[in-house]
Amino acid sequence: MRIGISRISQTSEEAYEVLAAAQRYGFEGVQLKPSQYGEFLSSPEAFQQRYGSLVSLSCGGL
Repeated sequence: MRIGISRISQTSEEAYEVLAAAQRYGFEGVQLKPSQYGEFLSSPEAFQQRYGSLVSLSCGGL
């Protein structure tokens, strides 16, 4: 199993690109930084809408 640790991204668009790249390169997961998922803590549905099928790759990091 290959799990990646994301680079810091400033926007949700950049975070989307991180997840999309991980999927292209065969990673099963990506440890996201709090700045990449924090805005969605109160609305997991919004996270699902934003990242679609890439949600399955996301793992929260400390």
